[in-house]
Amino acid sequence: MPDDVAVSLLKRLGTLEQQRITWESHWQDIADFIVPRKANISRKRSAGDKMTEYIFDGTQQRITWESHWQDIADFIVPRKANISRKRSAGDKMTEYIFDGTAIHAAEMLSASLHGMLTNMSVKWFSLEYRQTDLNGDDSAREWLQSVEDVMYKTFARSNFQEQIHELYHDLITFGTAVMFIEADPDTDIRFSTRHIGECYLSEDDKGRVDTVYRKFKMPLKAVITRFGEDKLSKKLRDKYRENPFETTEIVHCVYPRDVWRG
Repeated sequence: MPDDVAVSLLKRLGTLEQQRITWESHWQDIADFIVPRKANISRKRSAGDKMTEYIFDGTQQRITWESHWQDIADFIVPRKANISRKRSAGDKMTEYIFDGTAIHAAEMLSASLHGMLTNMSVKWFSLEYRQTDLNGDDSAREWLQSVEDVMYKTFARSNFQEQIHELYHDLITFGTAVMFIEADPDTDIRFSTRHIGECYLSEDDKGRVDTVYRKFKMPLKAVITRFGEDKLSKKLRDKYRENPFETTEIVHCVYPRDVWRG
């Protein structure tokens, strides 16, 4: 019985597809000139083909994006222009810059977003209970207000302001931004907007990012401070004793627990 239903549904889908064919060329023309990010209606494309273009199989699925991000970085965010073009520390990254208009415009837009959405001089968020009846309870509201005050003070003590500005800047230039949030013994919480070149993302069935891989380098002395010398292999411990400033590659993975258990 389920097979018969599936066959029937597939037949209906085939009929609908045939009826839609006459429209697809028109939709494709519209998308080509007005909505290029959706220009894959009748002209099927690979992820990352220039539409202007689109992401993930770890490193392989991201490769098609890297050239576009590199172009954006070369002309708008030169300080991050080391995505597909690897550079040595201290290399000049402004060789493609002839005019500062794009750089200035990106900075202005990210500053405007920051001022409008997360301005610390005004209350930019408030807390409410999901159970609406609790919102009318004075003692419950008083407790929630105290939690809100603690959150604002924690944000103010942390480096949130500088890092959220960097997040907005990545969003308006690369279209993707990644912020890492961790506990900090001095300020309770610390924010870090990561370079797009070190991050690899994947989504769940609802289109929400649920997997992030980061590949980056740290000095060995920083690795030992963070993770402890006992977590390092003998080879890395020997390198540390020879030169504590030598860097090693770290891979940081965040993904659903069921994937780990699987």
